[in-house]
Formats: sequence, structure tokens, C-alpha cells
Amino acid sequence: MGRPSLYTDEILETICQGLSKGIPLTVICREQQAANPGFPEPRTVRSWEQEDETIAAAIARARADGEEAMAEQCLEIADEREGRAIMADGAEVAVVFDSTAVQRNKLRIDTRLKLLAKFNPKRWGDKVDVATKHSGVVGLAILTAVPEAESEPDDAE
Repeated sequence: MGRPSLYTDEILETICQGLSKGIPLTVICREQQAANPGFPEPRTVRSWEQEDETIAAAIARARADGEEAMAEQCLEIADEREGRAIMADGAEVAVVFDSTAVQRNKLRIDTRLKLLAKFNPKRWGDKVDVATKHSGVVGLAILTAVPEAESEPDDAE
């Protein structure tokens, strides 16, 4: 957009605060650029990360906190109680949920879980357990074909 911005601790703090809430870097930069046109582009922040281990470590910590925030968001979404209450004799007896809202919430949760699995598959990905049984004895047979030797004429004659 504009000229490249210069790194400041305040910019890094703003970025880390957003990342720790589970907000993507592109969204943080876009929202900050609306108020401050000198705020860096995401690609600039990524280059800072590659060039400076201190910046990379701060962003990595913030992203780990952001993963936790996204997992908590999944629970909040699942626990949402958006529905129409059915009342009987002044007391709530049931809640009827809108199927569209339920499907939307399912999509919101699934998207977050898939992103978490991509961001950190060791922690958030599906666990695959490969178990093999082995008796400890391995048999090996090597079969070779040996061509029959041609009979040579007797030289003794």
C-alpha cells in the first residue's frame, strides 16, 4: 500500500495482542492500517520474523496463546444458547433451536478446529495410532535359479 514501515516495539505489541486473541495477522494489519496507514503489511511482519529471532519468538508465543483462544472459542460457540424458549405454566420447558444457526455454529467450530490442526498438527491434529504385532521371528527364503552346466566335449579322445 504505502511505503514500508519501520519496526517498533509498539507495532510488535499490537500484533502480538491480536495474535494472542486468535486474530489472523492479515486481519490485524488490515484493521490497524485503517487507523494508521504506516502500519506494516503482513509480508513485512513475516520478513521481520525471519530476520530477528526475538521477534519470531514473541510472535510464536502470541500464536500459541491464539491457538488456546481459538479452542476456547469453540467451547463458547458450542455452549451458545441461541434458541426460542418454550414456556409452560410460567417455566421454561424446552428450547427450540434454529437449524440454520446450529449448522452455522457447527461450521464455525469445524473451521477453527481444522485451522488449529493445520497450525499445530502435533498438538491439535488427529492422533493416528499405528500398532503392529510382531512375534519377533522373521523368515526369509532366497530362491535362485542356477542354470544347468552344458556338457563339454571330452578332449581326451
